[in-house]
Amino acid sequence: EGFPQLLHTCPSSGAETNLMKLTVDRGVSFQAALAKLSTYQEEWQKMERGVSPECGFWVSTYVTNWAQTGMPRVLMATEIWRTSTRGTRTFRIQRPNNCDSLALALPDLSSNYRKATAEEVKELWAFWYEFALQQCDHGLKCKSRAIGAPCTRGMRMSTVCLISGAVLPVWAYIDSVFKAMRHKQSQQFLRVVRTVLLTGERIVGLNIPEEAVEQVVGAVEALDGCEELVAQEGGGCAAR
Repeated sequence: EGFPQLLHTCPSSGAETNLMKLTVDRGVSFQAALAKLSTYQEEWQKMERGVSPECGFWVSTYVTNWAQTGMPRVLMATEIWRTSTRGTRTFRIQRPNNCDSLALALPDLSSNYRKATAEEVKELWAFWYEFALQQCDHGLKCKSRAIGAPCTRGMRMSTVCLISGAVLPVWAYIDSVFKAMRHKQSQQFLRVVRTVLLTGERIVGLNIPEEAVEQVVGAVEALDGCEELVAQEGGGCAAR
């Protein structure tokens, strides 16, 4: 509610900068995983490359009681073909709760997981897909939730705040906020995100942490005030 929020309108071009707050589902259903794997295999065949036997589903052997559920984790691995000729073979990883997990090198994959068939992981995949909708990675013994604090680690759903539209006119002001906050992970959060809404509309924007939204809005509002003053008296604005 209240989004997208208009933050700034460029006086010279009329281009608008908006703040968007989206709820993103990063989960991958079992049927979606099968479809992704099939598409991957077809693409490799078109390139006349043999699909490596490591591509497909894997079950964890390292942690077999994840989040106190008595269940092992599962994943789907697809080889990043450019790495096959550069020494260590690396695989793109997708899990029931995350369509974009960190890539794994083959030694890490094979030492912590065992290869499994689609039929073998079907029920496990469905379990974790539903589990991640309500529970964090810590399960029922999450210390944060025990004291009433939120914890979304490992969950499918997350809130993403994006600055979309004309970002360049306000970039210096956004950057100044993070320098002032000395945010240790600012480089991780200040990244371009591409997403598709349920309506099919494609959105591209600059991802900022939710805790920085208030400061960013304040900085951009200060820019608006500066531009109004410039229009009246002449001169220029500078990010502080």
